Amino acid sequence: MQTFSKTGVKFRSVGDPVLYLSDPPGINKLARRRFLNDLAKLNQLSLEELGDPEISTRISQYEMVYRMQSSDGGLLVVTRLINSYQPTDAI
Repeated sequence: MQTFSKTGVKFRSVGDPVLYLSDPPGINKLARRRFLNDLAKLNQLSLEELGDPEISTRISQYEMVYRMQSSDGGLLVVTRLINSYQPTDAI
């Protein structure tokens, strides 16, 4: 039998609910998007030259992180709900 292990993302009650989803200080979303576009071009050139599939994976991961960083904050709403949950003894 094969077993699988998953690790979850820890939600923080102070500051950002998940580490590294906010833009770094001094970097706005437009600057981040431009940087990632340029980085994707460089990675694409490396992919074409070397054919290393890890480069393609890296490009996809950067894009996924950007989409997470620029999301509408739904994660924050869920985190606030979790943090505000008060269990009761009555069932």
